[in-house]
Amino acid sequence: AGFIVDTFSYFGLFISSIVVCLLLFLCALYCDDISYSEKMDFKQFLKIFKNKEYMYMVLIYVLIYIVGMADQYVVIDKMLKLKANGFMIGVKWAIQSLMEIPFFLFANTLLKKYRAETLLKFAIVMYGIKFMLYGWANSVVFILLASILQIVTLPIVAYTSKLILANIMPSIKASSQMIAMAFFFGGSAFITPLVTALMIPKLGFDYTLYAFAIFTCIPLLLLLCKKHILH
Repeated sequence: AGFIVDTFSYFGLFISSIVVCLLLFLCALYCDDISYSEKMDFKQFLKIFKNKEYMYMVLIYVLIYIVGMADQYVVIDKMLKLKANGFMIGVKWAIQSLMEIPFFLFANTLLKKYRAETLLKFAIVMYGIKFMLYGWANSVVFILLASILQIVTLPIVAYTSKLILANIMPSIKASSQMIAMAFFFGGSAFITPLVTALMIPKLGFDYTLYAFAIFTCIPLLLLLCKKHILH
């Protein structure tokens, strides 16, 4: 995408998007349909929100995704300040996308050795380290290198969320996961831009990134104190 914008401007990205959408449509025509047996009524919907452990984990994940969403706003703005072009920003997203593949290949092996919550704690700590490096970075290349830590952040968070929530609500695991994801993405996408818009003019990019790194202590502490707080 960065290469297309730099070479053919945003109109080239417009044409490329149309081509990709047409290809996706053609692929969808040949996809087999699936049967979906899980039923969801209003009582079950309320049941989800009455489950304290479920809501507690949703809160933790929303806080994590608020930090993760800053990767799409503050980090990109800092790269632009460091004179990064569209291609370099595209490289950042390409690196992070590529880094998500290894975890999913070895996820089952890791889960045989470690509990999902243990992996989540590790991912939160690595999020803090990654944002510390983002704040410390003084070049685009350093930010690109720091983005390699995507391998131990977002994929672990996303994968463990499915396992943990499914374990809490096994009877309606698909619906409970969909509702949770709406909170993860919707809540973070709403909160992070508003918060960063206030923080960056006052703190600058570096200290804003440091603040998000420190903020990861909140979901980590909530996870460490989960049993005590719920009890």
